[in-house]
Amino acid sequence: MIITQICDKHSLFRLTLLLYLEVTTSKEISILIMPIINEAKERVCRNLLNRVIVFDQLIDKAEAKDNEEYAKVLFNRQLNILNRLEKVIS
Repeated sequence: MIITQICDKHSLFRLTLLLYLEVTTSKEISILIMPIINEAKERVCRNLLNRVIVFDQLIDKAEAKDNEEYAKVLFNRQLNILNRLEKVIS
């Protein structure tokens, strides 16, 4: 119940502090926090993948209009997103 209220407030710091005070070992804390971290990573990955898809569509439209410079700019932005995605996954 307490964890749900804290998560509703989007306060990972408070959750971590609460778990630290109530749980004695770091292994137990890790077990409790890992699902939250994994869910956050999943959301970030999903968001980044959606952005990659949008940039694919924009690049296709730019290439269809023979706007190679704009396509290069979009490709570089997409590459930055893919690099961020790689960091989140690893």
